[in-house]
Amino acid sequence: MKAQYLSEIMDDLGVSRFTIKILVVVGIAMMFDGFDYMIVSYTMPQIAAEWGLDSVSMGGLSSWSLLGLVAGGSLSGIVADHIGRKKTLVGSTVLYSVLSVVTFFSTGYEMFALCRVLTGAGLGACIPMANTINSEYAPTKVRGLFIALGMAFMILGQILAGVFAVFVIPVFGWRVSYLLGGIPVFYALAIHFVLPESALWLVVKGRKAEAVAIVKQMERSAGVPARNWKPEDILVPVQAKTVGVRGLFSRGYALSTVGLWLNAFFIAAVMYGINAWTPSMLLLTGFDVTESYGFTIAQNFAAMVATCLAGMMIERTGRIRGAFIAFGLAILSCIVMSFALGLGHAAIFAGCIFLGFSVNFAITCPKSLTPELFPTEFRGTAIAFTAAVGRIGGFCAPLAFGVAVGAGMSFGNLMLLLVVPLALAVFALVPCARKETMGVSLEELHGARK
Repeated sequence: MKAQYLSEIMDDLGVSRFTIKILVVVGIAMMFDGFDYMIVSYTMPQIAAEWGLDSVSMGGLSSWSLLGLVAGGSLSGIVADHIGRKKTLVGSTVLYSVLSVVTFFSTGYEMFALCRVLTGAGLGACIPMANTINSEYAPTKVRGLFIALGMAFMILGQILAGVFAVFVIPVFGWRVSYLLGGIPVFYALAIHFVLPESALWLVVKGRKAEAVAIVKQMERSAGVPARNWKPEDILVPVQAKTVGVRGLFSRGYALSTVGLWLNAFFIAAVMYGINAWTPSMLLLTGFDVTESYGFTIAQNFAAMVATCLAGMMIERTGRIRGAFIAFGLAILSCIVMSFALGLGHAAIFAGCIFLGFSVNFAITCPKSLTPELFPTEFRGTAIAFTAAVGRIGGFCAPLAFGVAVGAGMSFGNLMLLLVVPLALAVFALVPCARKETMGVSLEELHGARK
């Protein structure tokens, strides 16, 4: 039997029930993650009213989660590159769901903030692990699309949070949202029993026999007879000389690291600022709770559609060209939204849709670059640290919005101001444009050897 790289085997089998199962299992994990994170934005007005919070403290309700996301996200990559993607995903899901239940019992702002920091640590680990697993199991020709679809599941969770906020919170209060956030602890059991470990990670760790067993599962799932694979039939990619955090700044990777980090910082600042303040912005400009939450739900629905379309586009245009197109659209949407805020309900509704669509279109396009530009040995670290740096921007944004609102800045001017970080985000991608990664297997991108 001819020895092959795992990506070659996966590409030959194509999209199968096995790869769809991976996408759905990690996607549902991201859906729960999206619900648990976004519910803070929908409960901000009720919490602020109960505890008498000013605008800065109100913005901090969302930012405290992001502080935990930074810590948990950055550590999760290092952990996952050592103990595996699956164990890290299971552990992070248990952590954030249990702590969400603890948040239910918060007696004041300080306890709530502490709970959200700790909850965020689990949430922060979930998303990069899901993206890593998707990137390492998806066939080459749909790798970008699968990563984007994983993000779409997360946005679906945010939509469900909005629906829950409209129909349940007015009746039962804000605390029940965090009690519901404990459900994923049971889903963690499903992940443990259903999700396989990353076969690529197993190979680079010298555990080829386990990888072979997974390959046979993939073949049976694709409807072809499982071949008599032996460990020596699986080729191993070239091993990186420097791994971990140092690997991110080693020769050939440093410029990409800096570019992706800056891009993540600026685009996350825009996205998290908008997500955190849109419900409150609409309430403060005269909309009732149902209208403001309805607009936000529609915005998130548009974001989910945009994420799926972005995944399809980057498989045609390439990663960088697609990102430039998407960021141009996002800049235009902020300008449109700034004027829409003074033109009545219909204009604001259309502006929210366009804004949600465009900003998530922009944030999705570069998502596939991180798993593609870094090798398996520290791919988890790269994805997690890039996400963590983005969340630093996300942590700052809701607080900055709160300061601006407290100082009397109009929401229209705030929308215009977002053009600056969006422009900086797209320029940060220039160092990543040296090599197109679309349609190239992960082993080819980083060399190979037996």
